[in-house]
Amino acid sequence: MVYQTEPHTERAREHLESDDYNRLIYACLELRFALERIAYQKLPLRLDKITIEEIRAWQPRRAMDRFDIRSGPNPAFRSVLSGRS
Repeated sequence: MVYQTEPHTERAREHLESDDYNRLIYACLELRFALERIAYQKLPLRLDKITIEEIRAWQPRRAMDRFDIRSGPNPAFRSVLSGRS
């Protein structure tokens, strides 16, 4: 699966390399966009486990929580965080 997160990870890298403390928040935001992109692309794989009510109230945070990226290694999310998207 191709996630096409490169624009976000590149911008995040540029913010980080600037050594400007104020740009850290923008780097974090770009990485979050990349993670959300992956989550939304993976949603169709989980449609059998998602209720209509959840879909109607859907928010990016819920999509990310659904994949529970904090609980274990996930190659797609690790690739974004390492810059290899």
